[in-house]
Amino acid sequence: MFKRIWWILLSVLVVGSILLAACGPKPTPAPTEAPPTEAPPTEAPPSKHDCMGGEGGTVSMIGVWSGDEEGSFKSILQPFLDECNISLEYEGTRDLAVYSTRIEGGNPPDIAGLPNPGLLAEFKDYMAPLGGVIDLDQYSPAWQSLGSVEGTIYGAFFKADTKSLIWYSPPVFEAMGYAVPITWDEMTALMDQIVADGGMPWSGGIESGEATGWVSTDWIQDLLLRTKGADFVEQWARHEIPWTDPAIKEAFEIYYDICADDTYALLARRAL
Repeated sequence: MFKRIWWILLSVLVVGSILLAACGPKPTPAPTEAPPTEAPPTEAPPSKHDCMGGEGGTVSMIGVWSGDEEGSFKSILQPFLDECNISLEYEGTRDLAVYSTRIEGGNPPDIAGLPNPGLLAEFKDYMAPLGGVIDLDQYSPAWQSLGSVEGTIYGAFFKADTKSLIWYSPPVFEAMGYAVPITWDEMTALMDQIVADGGMPWSGGIESGEATGWVSTDWIQDLLLRTKGADFVEQWARHEIPWTDPAIKEAFEIYYDICADDTYALLARRAL
């Protein structure tokens, strides 16, 4: 915590007056005032944050934010850290193997900023339930469910991103008479129609520094949601369905057939 030291300079100006006595009457002395009483000591303003007994401590954390994102994240926490005099030892990485290595080496972080709730099941044996730490009532049942493993809440959300969006040009769709697809079958039919009309339906990229490839993982998940449904994907996330399942292979093949074919995807011309 940054400590502010205020130096108060007290200057006392003493003015000496010489009263000359004359032959006239003695001047009447001015009434004296009672000496000022000392003001009671001011109390420190109440804390804006609940330090929960951690004043002066150190907290270690691993998260997926680095660079500007890391700076923004720390700036959010800084008022709390300053007021509670807590030091944050933060390590930013997108390499999920770092979490496993630290845990297996007996040096886990105090807090783990996981990129997705699916990892909670993998690390649940090393985590502490949050029920007695934070007020879970501030989260709706849907968010509580996402942060739970086998009915126990281990994760709390403070940031969420909207992903898996498909961007398109409404003016082009209107000009070509295309309707926005709702089902996967409608999507594949539209793709073929765009190709037949001389267009290219897809453009994308998978490069993201250390996290290169995460876009592809979203494709696979979305394809499984469309072709096999949410229950299948949840079982897959819980390792109840292996990566060698035929449905997983089918999803990868569908993705490859789209993105590796320069008839359908601009991505293929540069990356594949």
